[in-house]
Amino acid sequence: MGKVRRSPAVPGPVLKVRLEDNLGEPLANAVYGFSWREIPGHHVASQTDDHGVLIEPIPAGAATGEVKLQDPSWTVVVTVATYPAPPPADGLAARLNNLQMIALAPSAVLTAVDPHELSLALQRYKALKALDPSTTVDQVSPKLVDDHDHL
Repeated sequence: MGKVRRSPAVPGPVLKVRLEDNLGEPLANAVYGFSWREIPGHHVASQTDDHGVLIEPIPAGAATGEVKLQDPSWTVVVTVATYPAPPPADGLAARLNNLQMIALAPSAVLTAVDPHELSLALQRYKALKALDPSTTVDQVSPKLVDDHDHL
């Protein structure tokens, strides 16, 4: 795959993806190759960070990227799209839903949320933000509100 590099912080839009195994554990420091299908000859070798997150700049004209992992041997195709801002939300479940941490109906029709699914969504959010797993809901809520309101 060539020389491994860490993606630097770059100005402009970036693709940020957290890779997890089938048990939901992050693929920390996983070596991968990345290319944009629309940009001939574009290929980089890099690795995820300690939390399984890969970050790649999105060049003009790029829409479909391909991530090839060595271990496990996976190929993941990602599509870049612009989404509208999420609807205003009140409550933990609605914000986690809008941040795509939980797969629910749109916020406008949220009613009851399975407590187990809510707990899993909160764990995913803590992991994505590299927060201590023992962080309480009261400690997470201000960050969650800020992240949600500044999408």
